[in-house]
Amino acid sequence: MKNIGCNGLRDFRKINIAELVRTDTYRKTILMKISKFARSACPIAAAAALATVPPPTMYDMPVIVPPGMAAVPDDPFGAGCRFHHLLRRMSDTGPLSSEEKTYLPWLSALRTGLRAIGARRIEPEVPLHRLGSVPAGICDLRVAGGPASRGIVEVKVVTELPTTAPRTKDIVQLSAYVALSRRPWRRSSVWGAIAYVSFRDRVVRLFVFEDAASMEKSAERLFAAAA
Repeated sequence: MKNIGCNGLRDFRKINIAELVRTDTYRKTILMKISKFARSACPIAAAAALATVPPPTMYDMPVIVPPGMAAVPDDPFGAGCRFHHLLRRMSDTGPLSSEEKTYLPWLSALRTGLRAIGARRIEPEVPLHRLGSVPAGICDLRVAGGPASRGIVEVKVVTELPTTAPRTKDIVQLSAYVALSRRPWRRSSVWGAIAYVSFRDRVVRLFVFEDAASMEKSAERLFAAAA
């Protein structure tokens, strides 16, 4: 089945999601981590669940690499793992290794972009407990401040940058984390973002959903249908 991008989401509002995902395969995926569920979710069901989510605003942060700095290895998976390792060290004041410093310009660009939209405090890898049909997970970044009082940011290292909208599976994943994280401060609004990191293009592309309340409802609807 061909994947369906965000630009076509609004054509699927009347689809019965439960009929699409209530199979043995999808009952099993509810036991997986959120990231695995997002990759396994039926594209049409995901598009239907996300149909009411307003389109995000896109920001590009150029990456400035100092002269003489070692090049990032041409190994997308390995580079992605190493970059996420560096993300976990955002709250760590210890010295960086020479390998970690290779990825620092991209981390700095990401941090600059988040600061530019109002982020004040950034917490890496925050565990989020299961809630109802939405399974537990670990978001890449939880942010204080920004377009709303709190934010959830998912970071994806890619070989090709999405041009106009995030990938549907990434919005499903972000929506689930928003649903889990929004509960403790129900009276406060939450925003969400997906940051795509390109080592080849030397840019961090940020898609920001300024009010993620609709994302919470979409996630609950999709995961409940799969239960």
